[in-house]
This record gives sequence, C-alpha cells and structure tokens, in this order.
Amino acid sequence: MKKVLKYAAWTIAAIVVLALGAWAWAHQVAMDRYEKNWTVHDAGFPIPFPLSADELDALRLDAIAAGADPGNPLAGVDLETQALERAIANGRRL
Repeated sequence: MKKVLKYAAWTIAAIVVLALGAWAWAHQVAMDRYEKNWTVHDAGFPIPFPLSADELDALRLDAIAAGADPGNPLAGVDLETQALERAIANGRRL
C-alpha cells in the first residue's frame, strides 16, 4: 500500500511539474506576441488625392474662360481646396 501511494505521489508531482512548465512556455509565447508592435494600417498616400493633370487642365481652361491671366490662370486658386471639394463630391456620389 505504501508503495502505491509513493508512485501516486510521484505521478502527481510529475504532472504538476509538466503543467507548470507548459504554463510557463505558453505565458512566454503569449507575452512575446503581446509586446510585438504590429503595423495595422499605413496610409502612405495623400488624402484627398492631388488633382490629376486632366483636372488641372480643365481648371486652367475654366479660369481662362472666367477672365484669369492666360499666363498663369491658377495664380489665385487653392489647389488643396479644389482637391478636397472633388473628394467630397466623389464621396457623395459613391
């Protein structure tokens, strides 16, 4: 009887040691993944997109038709505002 209890105690001790080792390994793996810096999203382009060459040409023609200086028709035009208005109109269209 004493021998059986001794084997049972050693078996339980071995299971506890293995469980603690498995927990320590899993904890270390989880902490390594938790502390890693993940790149979620990288917007490497301007928002709104700049005006294309065709849009700039159309804007120049409209400015000349409105009486702007033909040498520099876009002198008083804010291109960023025009791009933002275009992006808003495109968003509404979508």
